[in-house]
Amino acid sequence: MRFNFDLQDPNLTQRRSATPKEEVEWVPLQNHPIFSSSTTTEDHASTSATSSPRNLLAWDGATRLYFWDSNKHCLHRISIRLGEPQPTSVLASSPSKVLQADVQLNFVVHKISINRNGSAILLAGSDGLCVMYLYGRNSTEENAIICRTVTVGSQLYSNDSNAIRMLQVSWHPYSDTHMGVLSSDSVFRLFDLSSDLLLPEQEYYLQPVEPGRSRNVTSICPVDFSFGGDHLWDRFSVFVLYTDGSLYILCPVVPFGSFYKWESILEIYSDAHTFGLKSANSTAVSNSNLAISWLEATFPELANPEAEGGDLSMLRAHPYALFDASISLQISVEPPLLLAELTIIYFRNCISLKLQDYLVPQEYVETLRASRCPVSSYDQVCQVIKKELGESPDKIFSEFDPTPIASASLAQVHVARTIDGQKVAVKVQHTHMTDTAAADHATVDMIVNTIHRFFPSFDYRYYDNCSFACWELDFLVEAQNSEKCLDNFRKQSPHIADYVYAPKVYWNLSTSKLLTMEFMDGAHVNDVKAIQRLGIQPKEVAKLVSQAFAEMMFKHGFVHCDPHAANLLVRPLPSTKRSILGEASLFKALVLIIYILAMSTANMPSLNRSPLGWKKKTTVDNSRPWVV
Repeated sequence: MRFNFDLQDPNLTQRRSATPKEEVEWVPLQNHPIFSSSTTTEDHASTSATSSPRNLLAWDGATRLYFWDSNKHCLHRISIRLGEPQPTSVLASSPSKVLQADVQLNFVVHKISINRNGSAILLAGSDGLCVMYLYGRNSTEENAIICRTVTVGSQLYSNDSNAIRMLQVSWHPYSDTHMGVLSSDSVFRLFDLSSDLLLPEQEYYLQPVEPGRSRNVTSICPVDFSFGGDHLWDRFSVFVLYTDGSLYILCPVVPFGSFYKWESILEIYSDAHTFGLKSANSTAVSNSNLAISWLEATFPELANPEAEGGDLSMLRAHPYALFDASISLQISVEPPLLLAELTIIYFRNCISLKLQDYLVPQEYVETLRASRCPVSSYDQVCQVIKKELGESPDKIFSEFDPTPIASASLAQVHVARTIDGQKVAVKVQHTHMTDTAAADHATVDMIVNTIHRFFPSFDYRYYDNCSFACWELDFLVEAQNSEKCLDNFRKQSPHIADYVYAPKVYWNLSTSKLLTMEFMDGAHVNDVKAIQRLGIQPKEVAKLVSQAFAEMMFKHGFVHCDPHAANLLVRPLPSTKRSILGEASLFKALVLIIYILAMSTANMPSLNRSPLGWKKKTTVDNSRPWVV
């Protein structure tokens, strides 16, 4: 069955007029009679406990407002004037036009929505879906306009023997005849009302679990969806939300026969060729090849624009869908997978945000804390080592573990042994994290300054995390600062110098993108049980950490400013050493191992004043971890 949405209404001119022809009264929208009368009807009073939500409204984006009357089961069309007499005023014409369906609706309407060109409005409930065309014949008996109304997907959603419920319905933003329906059977369907009202044009079976992972799928259900906006691949995306808070993307999904601007499609097509195929990330290259194949099949003009001829200002989507689209197009947008693809600037800002739980909402903090860091493949690691040192790892080291023991936003660490048998930790920089560092730095700087311009009290300009990240790209700075930190304790704080240690740097095996240091074992400073198993008193650790950082802040002027557990380890000292508490102890003394990357503020004047406004009396340095 086919319905044409381009049918010309003989009364189109009148229907589109902003001012009704009959005598009407213009009143403030909130005082319109249909809103006040609907609250006092006896029907409403008797059914208030079971009636659907009131004020079901839809706006055509111009001069028409539609209100669904849940008591009388009809639609009111209200002409409105915006900005008269005041810029914030909304005037509505009274009386309104009443539109009635030409069929009886056997479900309670929970949502109404108008399509892009304002020719039809959907009436959706949990167990029924209809579309009312906003033109029809006048009925003098009922003093209303009788509108053609059709049922959508009746075999799926209106069957009494079927338990499928509709969870969400929405018009597609790039089509006047397509609508998406998410239902309780975990299926997303796209209907084309111009071709078939009963069966969907496309179906996608949702799977909220990655293949091969064990999870109780029955407890995870979709609850909502939204079409993407007008930006790159968003226009071909469907975002699906699940009960566990996870978000998945179906992409690409395009209504057959819908139209798109040539410039928009050419932009993402060119990006896939220019950036995707040349990426150092093998996954990005593979995805780019899939994207190019899909674009050329859906929009053949891209591959051969001369042969197509005609006007290429608009491209029509040809029918094309992958055979296994339900699985292959389903991408998780869980934060661990999303953050792992960020470049260094954005990743470091996300890491910093999760520490500001006094400012950032708890949901964001927990999400960011659950993020996973990227991991480079062994082939990528070999490429970095060969480029920096001239040979592959098996030629430079006697042993090299291809599996990293830790990975962070900037680099990952591998255990190895030098030719003379020394156990070392080799920190290798990720190849894909620094490609756009300069551009990302400029982008974040612009955003922070723009926000401050409009909201002066919200000033995060002092927080130049981008500059910190750029300093971190040079591992030789980290190596120099590690030695400087240890030297400061030996010269300025000899009374605790025996209790603080920084790993030895192997300069002949280190470059700006590769850092080789002495491998150290120890317990994290926050692992109380591990510390006690080593025979160390936790209060000794607390005092040593406090005293070490007090020395750095008030004597050295060279401070480790990222002292999380992965950067501070403790291990026992020989039994001949006294406890840091200065007492004869039955427990072992300890040494604090600091992994540090310090940056001198002499080259960064912006750090001479703290965020709180007080002036620093010494040159205080910001520090960063060397491993995780």
